[in-house]
Amino acid sequence: MPKNYYIILGIPATSSQEEIKAAYRRLAKELHPDRCDEGHSPFQVIQEAYSVLSDPTRRRAYDDRRQHHKFTGPRGVNVEPMRARPRPEPLVPEQGPSGLTDVRLPRSFQTYRSSNETFFDRILSNFAEGGRTIATAAEPLFVVVTLTPDQAFRGGHIRINLPASLHCSDCQGHGGIGFYECWRCGGAGLISGDYPVMVSYPPSIPDGHVVRISLERFGMRDAPLNVRFRISDLI
Repeated sequence: MPKNYYIILGIPATSSQEEIKAAYRRLAKELHPDRCDEGHSPFQVIQEAYSVLSDPTRRRAYDDRRQHHKFTGPRGVNVEPMRARPRPEPLVPEQGPSGLTDVRLPRSFQTYRSSNETFFDRILSNFAEGGRTIATAAEPLFVVVTLTPDQAFRGGHIRINLPASLHCSDCQGHGGIGFYECWRCGGAGLISGDYPVMVSYPPSIPDGHVVRISLERFGMRDAPLNVRFRISDLI
């Protein structure tokens, strides 16, 4: 991955040539080579960054490489944002109750957000804290899933996609290591996406059946997710 010359100079990527020059001069005074061991001076890195960013042609080529690296992993492996990742088309069409049903959390909570707005925000806050529990006691939260009579008779599975922003495991939430920007999170320190939770329901499930799902692995020990199943012909 290319070094992040903008971080090295302590400036945003939108900086003008005047701002780049000013940052370089400031750092040059602070990091004079006489203050460091020969061959290990941070001033060498500062000079390298300035030589690239002060040249419009080299800067444009460098920015292109950085932009490309955000969408590719090591050795050119494509890295797709989790939220934008489409489900691949199955080789065998998923039919009937045995097929996996996707339920995305925000859509499922749409009718409950007016009464549970604060609690919903606390869930997202807990996710953003990377597992540190903030909510100590919260009212139960329900999501309603509607099944066809055939699905209810046969039983099956659903996948509920929880929206979350968790600490990046590569940089431990710091956004980078040293002068290097984390390629996985793009320097944000967080990975945002839909994290699947699998829920099974038994055959001949009655209307109104509730399954409680622990969210402890997301840091939510006291806030389980309650999935209520409804049967379409009985609603």
